[in-house]
Amino acid sequence: MDKISSYGILSRIYVLAQNINLGLVSRNFHEISTLDSVRASFLIKKFGKNNILKFKSYGFVHFNNLSKRQELVLKLLEKGSGLNSKSKQNLFKFSIERGWNKIVEYFLNNFLETTEEKFREIVVQERMNENYTELSISPNNNFKYYIPTIYINQNNGEWLRLAVYYRQMNITKQLLNAHKIKPKIESDKLKAKILPHPKATIIDLSLKGSCDILEEGGLDLMKIFLLNGLERCFIDSIFREFCYRGNVKFTKFLVENEGYVFPNNSEYGLMSTRTVDRTDIVKHLLEKSNLVDKKRQNVRKIDKN
Repeated sequence: MDKISSYGILSRIYVLAQNINLGLVSRNFHEISTLDSVRASFLIKKFGKNNILKFKSYGFVHFNNLSKRQELVLKLLEKGSGLNSKSKQNLFKFSIERGWNKIVEYFLNNFLETTEEKFREIVVQERMNENYTELSISPNNNFKYYIPTIYINQNNGEWLRLAVYYRQMNITKQLLNAHKIKPKIESDKLKAKILPHPKATIIDLSLKGSCDILEEGGLDLMKIFLLNGLERCFIDSIFREFCYRGNVKFTKFLVENEGYVFPNNSEYGLMSTRTVDRTDIVKHLLEKSNLVDKKRQNVRKIDKN
């Protein structure tokens, strides 16, 4: 079906598909017309490769029905439909809000070739180390430079905040793991310098949203957050919220992994937990508090000696 590209043929398919008098032929045409590959070719011919995905804050400019079709949008991107920088940002934001993880994945794995000057300029602007991957080595000194299509830390981590706010657990994972992406780029036997995604900036996340997606994603997601540099004060807030919710799994994990929770937060946790009558968590926190007290006493004895 990818070979069907004539606008005239595609147009006839749509016309014939609507003709109820054609019976079986009509149904067959209709089935063909519903294929994403065919529809993508038709839309590209009708609106132009650089226009069909034109996107503003409120949605797609030329064909608003695309707002309901992630697979079709993905097919249009794969067929080379162009987007300016602003439209890319708007579509990326829209995809996060809608939970379009396939579109998010497409953008995160997409890197653009740029000039050495622009490459170094971005490195300096973002205060990032020139940490690149060599895809191949050749005797000459020619390089190709690549940068991410999407900067994941725009506006101090706006994308991650959105993903957490909208409870998009899978997209949250994608953003937190973006720094691990190694793009597949045809280096054409030249050295390639690639500016990788930075680690996601974790600032001003919704506490309730964070705990909601952590409960959905489990301890594996919690560990990913911690590896990305989750701030101590926010860990404390998460701990207190889970105590209040009576979540045994997370409170035990944070308490038993020393260094994640300040000792005095166990007292706060006790007060929060008692309000929801979770004796199992109360018992665990009391035991942990006793261990902390014993360690403090041992430290005092050592200091005295």
